[in-house]
Amino acid sequence: MIKIAILTGGSIHKSAKDSFNQVTQTIYYNKSPTCIKNGTLKILIELINSWYLCFKIPKHDIYLLNSPSSMFLGYLKKTLRHENCKLILRLNDARFESNFFLKKAFYKPLAKKLDGVFIISKMLKKKLKKYNNKIPLDYLYTPVLNPNYFKNKPNFKTKSILSIGIKTRLGKGTDISAKIASKIKYEVYILGDIWKAQKIYNKYNHLKNLHFTGFKPPINYMAKSLFLLFPSRFDAGGTSVIESMAAGLIPIVSYKTGNKDLVEELDPTLIINSFDYKAYLNKITDLQKLSKKELIMLSNKSRIIAKKYHNTKSTSTFSTKFKKMIKKTDLNLVSFNNSTKIYDLEHLMPKEKMIIGKYFKKNKVLDMGCGCGRTTINLYKKGFKVIGIDYATNLIKKAKEKFPNIDFRIMNASNLKFKNKTFDTVFFSYNGIDYLAPYEKRIRCMKESFRILKKGGVFIYSSHKRFYLKSPIYTKYPFIRIHYIKSMIHSIFAFNNYRYEKHQFGGLKTYCKNNSLDEPKKVGFSKIIKMSNKGTNYYICYKK
Repeated sequence: MIKIAILTGGSIHKSAKDSFNQVTQTIYYNKSPTCIKNGTLKILIELINSWYLCFKIPKHDIYLLNSPSSMFLGYLKKTLRHENCKLILRLNDARFESNFFLKKAFYKPLAKKLDGVFIISKMLKKKLKKYNNKIPLDYLYTPVLNPNYFKNKPNFKTKSILSIGIKTRLGKGTDISAKIASKIKYEVYILGDIWKAQKIYNKYNHLKNLHFTGFKPPINYMAKSLFLLFPSRFDAGGTSVIESMAAGLIPIVSYKTGNKDLVEELDPTLIINSFDYKAYLNKITDLQKLSKKELIMLSNKSRIIAKKYHNTKSTSTFSTKFKKMIKKTDLNLVSFNNSTKIYDLEHLMPKEKMIIGKYFKKNKVLDMGCGCGRTTINLYKKGFKVIGIDYATNLIKKAKEKFPNIDFRIMNASNLKFKNKTFDTVFFSYNGIDYLAPYEKRIRCMKESFRILKKGGVFIYSSHKRFYLKSPIYTKYPFIRIHYIKSMIHSIFAFNNYRYEKHQFGGLKTYCKNNSLDEPKKVGFSKIIKMSNKGTNYYICYKK
């Protein structure tokens, strides 16, 4: 069973928590003491705390990350602890937006270690790709959590304006909203911790139509308003936008707002490509000229768009997206799916011919990691009742096209969908077992093979010799092969069981530790024969 943990650097948005709980109930809070208020000191404490938690939190297969400090903790888990884990980030802020060189220097190595990212707006994609352009991405919009937003009735009479600037200074354009209030007669409500922008408060507080409400629930003011003014200078998620749309408000947003693509679906002219207050003022003036019927149509359409992203729907789809993301982050699977031309062969190797002729039992054979059917077709021609399996969809598709009479199936070698005692022989050729990662999958494959074998059946597999994992680096002299030396260095200094192996079709995470007879013995095989070949060991394992 895959073990999953959530790492978060403090409070976690309820929508993220609900989504994460679709795949795991285990949550670790990587939080610094709340008494620390100073920004630099708080960050330092969080980083120190991450070192401590790196050793305290037990090993997991997948870590879901939700903050900068949790990214650092995941990085330590993967490097300092050498855990063979996957790091999946939920990117919900502007951490990769900064051009400050120290931040870039800090985030770049962290981003390189990420295996996948869920982003809450398309606006975040461009910046993230600068740090890691090969990372798998999927979208996970921040949903509408409170169903009461959909019950709100906007005020079509006064056409008042709501502006939200929670816990920010100028980031959400509070100064622009206040400036606009000084130019129009309609009521303007500015929500948020305005005391963090005291100069704006002092400058505009005398206006009778401008109301600085403080930090209060937006829903209390949505019934008084018709328009949402959101001139954000950079807001990654734009949660306020989708909530206001759910309440039937008509949003006017900047081009630096996370959910601007939802606004674009409503009306592209509602996105302002400027931070000049006059551009927003002109748009408000244009909207106020619309008839009540036209405003109601815009309001209703706004609500319909928001309904696509209500909380229940968003969290229920996360589990499906998460499974797809895990497949995308499987380095070996991606590479093998790109390898159809390389493995489109039909010949048997000399050692394989000898082993098939001498050790294969009776009739029914499972050909694991069959690829495009190289070994499967030869077993079929020899009269065996053979089933070929591989977890790379593209390889199986190619195999079915070439050999339509053979039974090929998409299946993972560590999770076989066959009944007990089904096969006489299980064959895993071409070092295929070495590409099962993490190590637990390798052992699980052996256990599964033991389970599906009949009494007296045999499991035959091949595995790389420890110091023979090839590297693409050669000298111009054929008798001097650098890959021997490089493989030896990698194997000696590899802190986990796997190392990265380069191929023309992509990289592979490859087992590089000693292959021993203990592995199949522990699983239950009674007699094991080890045969050596150039660069490879073959193991013939018998079941009593």
